[in-house]
Amino acid sequence: MFHIWLDDKKLHVPDSREFRKLSAAELDTELNKAGTLNIKIPPVHILYNSITNLKNCITVYDDDDMIFKGRVIKQSADYKNLKTVTAEGEFAYFNDSVFQPSKIGEYNTAQLLPEIINSHNKQVDECRQFQVGNIEPYVFCVTSLKIYNSMRFLQDEVIKSTGGYFSVRYEKDVRFLDFSLLPGVEDTSTKIEFGVNLLDINKYIDSTALYTCIVPYGETDKNTGKPLDITSVNAGVNYVENAAAVAEFGRIFKPVEFKGFTDPEMLYSEAIKFANSVVAEAITLDLTAIEMRQIDFQNPYGVFKQGNYYKVISKPHGVNEFFLCSKKKTNLFLPENNKVQLGHTRKRLTDFI
Repeated sequence: MFHIWLDDKKLHVPDSREFRKLSAAELDTELNKAGTLNIKIPPVHILYNSITNLKNCITVYDDDDMIFKGRVIKQSADYKNLKTVTAEGEFAYFNDSVFQPSKIGEYNTAQLLPEIINSHNKQVDECRQFQVGNIEPYVFCVTSLKIYNSMRFLQDEVIKSTGGYFSVRYEKDVRFLDFSLLPGVEDTSTKIEFGVNLLDINKYIDSTALYTCIVPYGETDKNTGKPLDITSVNAGVNYVENAAAVAEFGRIFKPVEFKGFTDPEMLYSEAIKFANSVVAEAITLDLTAIEMRQIDFQNPYGVFKQGNYYKVISKPHGVNEFFLCSKKKTNLFLPENNKVQLGHTRKRLTDFI
């Protein structure tokens, strides 16, 4: 059962009269996003006039598990004065601060992310601060010394460069920010199966995006006018390849710019990582499934946890593998309308061999 609180007051009491009940509540969450909660409050509700934007916090529990916590950011009312209130998840607190890198060049997430969190904490009130959580190390390059909005830096520099995932976690009322290169685990306790809980499946293929070799280049040398390449550290060869993919598809080249790189060894190292992480063939599978156990608690098909991988079985579509649960839409009062979206897991050239 879901429980909804406004700060320390119960916002929704399911078995009470209308002055203690919400009319509707829907939660949208997505990996590396703050998440959004939309609720509808009837004008007779006892807390109807007690909600202030950016001041009040709404928390949602699924039994004892906190599944959302965030601040109110928007309110509106229709002609019957039914009020819609929108709250954004706590990860969005990083929109309230700025961050400026100290140098252009390589950073390790294990050192940089604590620096960003500490910088953020110095600029905001205690209620919007984070503690440094579990940070998985990864080396990447920052190419600008401009002043960023902290959220934009996390999204545009850290996430895009590393392919990693942020998550907010609580331990004994202490808020932590975690970072990992993989979002979760393979959950074998439940699955998605055609004819049971699989609602929709769409497959997109773009073979023109296939390439097996990359030619990396960095910053342009002011003296020669030529961009940095890897020939000096790669036996005179200016490209890197994935041998397994070349054996299957042949050599298909693509130039890739690495902004901010001035050292050939660093460029070579980053090119190898890139070659092993790019999507070789642009295959996208979008799946939509329903959470059966929210409708029937005895159903063996369980609740999906965002960030975990689940087995998808659909013989008509030729699918039998694990997919990442990337988005969830949770209707707190109409569980039959709950949906999850799963994306394709293949991220490496060798995964297509």
